[in-house]
Amino acid sequence: MDEIKELLNQWPATPAFAITRWLDIAASNHLAEALFDGMAHWGNMARIAFLADGVENFVEDWPTFARCTVGTLRAAAAHDTDDPALCELVGELAVRSEHFSELWARHEVHGKSTARKRFNHRAVGALTLHQHVLTVPGDSGVQLWIYRADPGSTSEQRLGLLADRDSSIGSLSSGSGA
Repeated sequence: MDEIKELLNQWPATPAFAITRWLDIAASNHLAEALFDGMAHWGNMARIAFLADGVENFVEDWPTFARCTVGTLRAAAAHDTDDPALCELVGELAVRSEHFSELWARHEVHGKSTARKRFNHRAVGALTLHQHVLTVPGDSGVQLWIYRADPGSTSEQRLGLLADRDSSIGSLSSGSGA
């Protein structure tokens, strides 16, 4: 995973994650972390989608986001239905989110590819990003989720502001002990 983390860090102007089949965030770059800053349950996209306060405002089309999240989890589960990590995640979400339970009961499957996502970031405002999903070869089930803005767009400018903001916060916190 270290090599993937290094790769993600080579894209400082593009939010990027390495996501496991159970939607755990295995690696991310600074801009991805800044994009999702303030979202509780960092570490798993399904928990963010269903348990994070304010996610319905952060993701503009939350119902589609929620449906796709469950469908992506279902598609991965088809290969390993008895995995303890999956059972734990689904059990937790089913107990804590009625909406998750309803969507899980539909048995819809969703394969990740490209999508247009709209976010309402608390620091920089509205962002329209294109999500690209690349599968890492091998049996790990890891995918790279990469979000990019259209060149010259307001969203690209706002991502730049977010990157600048994140780097200045990072340098302040890393320099506070000196």
